[in-house]
Amino acid sequence: MKQGFSLLESVVIIALSVLLLMLLSSVMIISLKALGRGDQKAEATQNGFIVFDAISRELRQAKKIETTLPASEIEFEDGHSTSPISYIYYHLNGTDLVRESRRYYFSDDPSTYVHKKDLDSFGNASLLQTVATSTKAEYFKAVTFTQTGHDITIDATIGQNQTIQLQTKVSGRNL
Repeated sequence: MKQGFSLLESVVIIALSVLLLMLLSSVMIISLKALGRGDQKAEATQNGFIVFDAISRELRQAKKIETTLPASEIEFEDGHSTSPISYIYYHLNGTDLVRESRRYYFSDDPSTYVHKKDLDSFGNASLLQTVATSTKAEYFKAVTFTQTGHDITIDATIGQNQTIQLQTKVSGRNL
């Protein structure tokens, strides 16, 4: 009576085991890649909505939109603060969505802030002072601001490896 496996039987079992492991590892790698893509999409969506929420809060309080819309940037007079007169400007810098706080003044009195389109007694336009600049989001491929009446619509394409489209509509209280 024979005990154990022959050499041929052992080689066949090892070969089948290796094929089974390769198949299982391929399925696992594909599943992990799909999970990673899903995580990236969820993170991009969440970040987009966080940024949209911040912009929406500021636009609801805006006193006046200075940018001619539709445009890929927007500047508006900040309604949260009346003194000093200040403006908020959103734009893309590469794939970064950037927020700038701005003020305008005349060259003969740089400590007094005026409205953007004001002219001094000589007919000179106001000058720009950027007070603060911050990156609010990354991986923005495009952003468009449009206006219909008191409503501002923000459309954005966001993503690093995968792109998603997001849209929100904001009703300005003071526009």
